[in-house]
Formats: sequence, C-alpha cells, structure tokens
Amino acid sequence: MNKGEGTPTRIELEMNPDKLLINELEIKLSDCERWLKEKDNEIKKIFQIASNAIYFRDNSDYLTALYEICEVIKPGDESIGETFIEEMEIKE
Repeated sequence: MNKGEGTPTRIELEMNPDKLLINELEIKLSDCERWLKEKDNEIKKIFQIASNAIYFRDNSDYLTALYEICEVIKPGDESIGETFIEEMEIKE
C-alpha cells in the first residue's frame, strides 16, 4: 500500500486480486453501515413524533403527526393521504 494510505495501489491489486475483493467488500460494508445509521435515525424521529403526539393526551387531531411520520418514511411523496393503500405483502 502507499505509505500512510489505507487504499492498495493498482500494482498491489494486480499482484493480489484478493485485496481488490476485500477493498470492495469494505466499501459495501461502509455503505451498509451508513444506510443503517440513516434508517436508525428515521426510526428515532418517527418514534419521537408519535410519542410526542401521545404525550399531550388532549383531543388533538393527530393528522399532523401522522403526516410528519409519512414524510420521514417517504420524503417528498405527493401521494400521502391521497389514496387508500391496501395491505401490502411483506417481501423477505
């Protein structure tokens, strides 16, 4: 590897193709970790909105809180509340 760098050089990769595979896996893992952190933050935000709506226990209209939750889940989706959504099949 280049001195002080964590990325293998092209010559090192040609001499040892396994390093390329490991490097690609590390990049994919890094992307997965970033995605999971984003989703974790979204879940925390959804919980915060829902919990705060419940906390007030007044006869408030919860439409705003539900809309905010939908916006966190699918930002910019213009179909929020426009149509009835049938139960979706969960794919595993």
